[in-house]
Amino acid sequence: MGNHAIVPVAFTSALPLTGANKSCCKVVRSVRSQRLRSWSQRGIAHCAITATKTIKRSNVKEARESLLGAITDVKGRGKTGMSPEQLSKLEAAVGSLEADRGVSDPTDSPLLEGRWRLLFTTRPGSASPIQKTFVGVDAFTVYQEVLLSSAEKARVNNIVDFGAKVGTLKVEAEASTDSNTRPGFVPRQKPGLSVFGKSSNTPPVHPNMRVDFQFDKAAFAFNALPFKIPYPVPFKLLGDETKGWIDITYLSQDGKLRLTRGNKGSITQTAVAGTCQLFKYKE
Repeated sequence: MGNHAIVPVAFTSALPLTGANKSCCKVVRSVRSQRLRSWSQRGIAHCAITATKTIKRSNVKEARESLLGAITDVKGRGKTGMSPEQLSKLEAAVGSLEADRGVSDPTDSPLLEGRWRLLFTTRPGSASPIQKTFVGVDAFTVYQEVLLSSAEKARVNNIVDFGAKVGTLKVEAEASTDSNTRPGFVPRQKPGLSVFGKSSNTPPVHPNMRVDFQFDKAAFAFNALPFKIPYPVPFKLLGDETKGWIDITYLSQDGKLRLTRGNKGSITQTAVAGTCQLFKYKE
């Protein structure tokens, strides 16, 4: 979901967000509107966002199918890399979906609300402890939970599910959007320390697409223990390093697929280029 942001590429269809499942994570998929230079040559994948005319529905369907097909055999949610053919299909599909955008104001849409499962990320080995340690492990399931309906209680939480017999790790963050600004929230402004990964401060391409956040707590919940174990990160001491943002570059009209780009990455000459993640709404 920033310096610790996890931006999933694809997620499965989700359950309605109810009191029973609000603690679940969201799954997101994000797509790019402009064909990029070879991601494998640049070390990390970058996704360009451009404002272009709406793509025909049939082309959007084809792009979604092509995107999912491109990552079908990829291991570790992208950690093992991709063949040139897979990479080409992925770039083209992301470009088409991000050009279409799907829902035009995603952070205002109820379709964004809920738990999403991470399917793929172009930067599984980022500076984020969660991504570096857990995202590339197929045995674990990674979710992102988006709760934006209330400005004072808006949250974006990243969850790693270690399995029914083990438990979970939940890293929580306060969140703020253009139309649902959290009182007193100050978005990240500085690039930060290189040891944590440089952060982009480029403004979003469109309004109502960015979610600013700040991590404030985290804990392991092991099923064998009656209590939670705090995650060993001093959030209060890290200041701006706990802040970040994600841009929802594509949200499907049926609310089942999401593409997201995060603040950790580089900037191209035309647009923001950060970690590209694909999420699918949880089934």
